[in-house]
Amino acid sequence: DTLMMQFEQVPQKERLRIANQIFLELYNDELTDSLIKMPPPTSPDTVKAYLYYWMGEQKFYAQDFTRGITYFNKALEVIDTKNLGLICDTYNDLAICQTRCGLFSSAISAASRCIEIGEQMNDKERLVTATNIIGSIYLMAKQSAEGEKYLQRSLRLAQELNDSVKTAVRYGTLSELYHTMGNNQKAVEYAREALRLDSLRGDT
Repeated sequence: DTLMMQFEQVPQKERLRIANQIFLELYNDELTDSLIKMPPPTSPDTVKAYLYYWMGEQKFYAQDFTRGITYFNKALEVIDTKNLGLICDTYNDLAICQTRCGLFSSAISAASRCIEIGEQMNDKERLVTATNIIGSIYLMAKQSAEGEKYLQRSLRLAQELNDSVKTAVRYGTLSELYHTMGNNQKAVEYAREALRLDSLRGDT
């Protein structure tokens, strides 16, 4: 946070050096899989976009969701509109932070934007996550019908991707949803399917 304060206060020419120091700290803290290093030609907005995004991630993992929201929103202000992957990932994590803060309406808007971009990219990996997030938000907001629609879509995407882990999770979440809807027969069916998939992987 001290380095971030410096980054915000120093002249533009000094910001790249400080940003790379922060990226090194994030890497040393194992928050990034590889060391991010911005070369001198990098535009100021690109530096800020990645820095704000990763600071948002740091706050997310520290469960400081309010500050995570602040950083993710700052990132969205400066991310290149062509960088759809980063925009999508930022909306995704923003939605989770907003959900943890009980800001369901804002979280639904962010997750919906993530889905729109995922569809534009035809990126099933991002879509399977985004549809699960928005479905879970609707579940927590007690809007079961909307939740069912998105969670069923997420389940279909997980099956298309042949991802047994995500498929089992979706079955489990849908089981919870059907239980809240009073459809206990379907809740049991989905719970059993989640357990079956887990047992095939040796998770039970």
